[in-house]
Amino acid sequence: MYCVGNPIRLIDVNGEYWGDPLKKMKVRRNSVKNTFGPVRRNKNGTIKNHQGIDYYAPIGTPVYAINNGIVVKIVNEKQGSDYGTYIVIQHYDENGNPIVDENGKYEYSFYAHLSETSVTVGDNVVENETVIGKTGNTGNAENLKGEDEHLHFEIRTDIDLGKGLEGRKDPNKYVDTKFVIDSNDPTKVIMIENN
Repeated sequence: MYCVGNPIRLIDVNGEYWGDPLKKMKVRRNSVKNTFGPVRRNKNGTIKNHQGIDYYAPIGTPVYAINNGIVVKIVNEKQGSDYGTYIVIQHYDENGNPIVDENGKYEYSFYAHLSETSVTVGDNVVENETVIGKTGNTGNAENLKGEDEHLHFEIRTDIDLGKGLEGRKDPNKYVDTKFVIDSNDPTKVIMIENN
């Protein structure tokens, strides 16, 4: 049962990848539109950015910290955010130092549309061990059901951001489980093994 029966994928020899926010990773509807970047369209046909990745998860699925760190913000659904209930975690390296990117900015993970949280601001979290909450349908995900239930997940360089891609990074480059465009259908993504 070690490494959930998949020791090759879950070994990270070079320390390049963080963990995954869910035990079973799948992009919502396997759709490119639910990945990061200029992948959606407005009603008038113009490009619309998606600020993170929507991972399919039935309501009540446990959500895990993707790296060691500290909880720096929790917003409750009742505070009126499009994200509903969400958590922001600042990440630290193995020496207890804040992780910074190539531009010297701190790195954070962001978990949205939660139904509940199981941490508080100031709590330390451990990669792939700490359950920080459970998935839900709060915020603008309130009417989504079945295959559209999801965890909206982002990598950020600031705790609070406006709309758009500024201050956000492609989560696919950070988490362990990777998705690529399906060569047989460019509107879909498929999972690849990380070796």
